[in-house]
Amino acid sequence: MPPDERVDVLRLQWYVDSRREPADVPQRWLALCREHLPQALPRRFGATEPLRGRLDRDGDAAFVRAFAEAETLLHTAGEPPCLGGSLGTPRRRARLGPMTSHQLDVRFDAATTDPGVRSLFEAAAEAFGTVFASASVRRDLLWAGRTLVVDRPDPGEQPYLAPLGQWLGLPPRPPLWAWFGPGYRRLVPRDREREWVPRDLVARLDEPEPARRRARRLPRGLGGPLWWAIRRR
Repeated sequence: MPPDERVDVLRLQWYVDSRREPADVPQRWLALCREHLPQALPRRFGATEPLRGRLDRDGDAAFVRAFAEAETLLHTAGEPPCLGGSLGTPRRRARLGPMTSHQLDVRFDAATTDPGVRSLFEAAAEAFGTVFASASVRRDLLWAGRTLVVDRPDPGEQPYLAPLGQWLGLPPRPPLWAWFGPGYRRLVPRDREREWVPRDLVARLDEPEPARRRARRLPRGLGGPLWWAIRRR
């Protein structure tokens, strides 16, 4: 890909309850990428730019160690059409609330034609303690050669749904792909032709008060007090 190219991206995002997440997240991620979408393998990785870790040189053990040592996120860079991603780390979960997230950005034109992208999306959702996973479009980003740059607002971008490690609820608009964890499968009707999901499951993102931004209804176990996260910042 040439630098300074404008691209549309499909962001795969897995929102995870860390209390139910397996201990071998980095090992599972490597295995899932190798099985479903080898371009997503973290050829380079690190906690900050420039990403100094290299999978071909340093091996899987170095990636596992970097995941354990990163303060908040372990950033990754694969090969086109995968343009970057991150894994939420154990230290992030210890500092904030129980919710964390993993993500991967893939060129939109390739993501909708390569079956491996959808396969990785679903397999990773099943492999982790996923509450909700989405694949949403981010438009007109700048590819700067090694990183994606958000230099223009995208009013259609899906908001982040787990600030301070606290789950707010489902997004107000349907993503391109959606995957519901066990807690939501009991709450979301299979027939959703008339509405995306019931309104009481949607995060109230326009509320000015943080304590009121949560959906009126959350799966059991995800409604802990927000002050807990704020106190631990």
